[in-house]
Amino acid sequence: MSRDETSKKQRAQLQKATIGEGAQYDRDLPEQFHVDRLSELFATLGMLSHKINNPLTALMGRAQILRMNQDLDPQMDKVLSVIEDSTKRIAGYTRELSVVVDRARSEILEDLRSALSHTDG
Repeated sequence: MSRDETSKKQRAQLQKATIGEGAQYDRDLPEQFHVDRLSELFATLGMLSHKINNPLTALMGRAQILRMNQDLDPQMDKVLSVIEDSTKRIAGYTRELSVVVDRARSEILEDLRSALSHTDG
């Protein structure tokens, strides 16, 4: 499957999920409603990513500071290492989410706005 086909499939899935599970696109509702709903979804996902990153960064920083202790028990160092690695992995996931949200926001909303402008004109 090409990247463009994958992108179209992802957009269709997101549109279906946004409109409602199993629901058909309702032509009776104004297109602007769908644009607004997607905008709210993207804003919520962006906020969620930010809210996850704030405490995650604090956990990662504290684990790194504690690992600097020269007298640290090897077992505790191992535990802190696992915490640090896990927080880095989760931070990577939230970065990926942000990239996907930004890309989808620009692509999908631009497609919908374009469709809106064609129906208005």
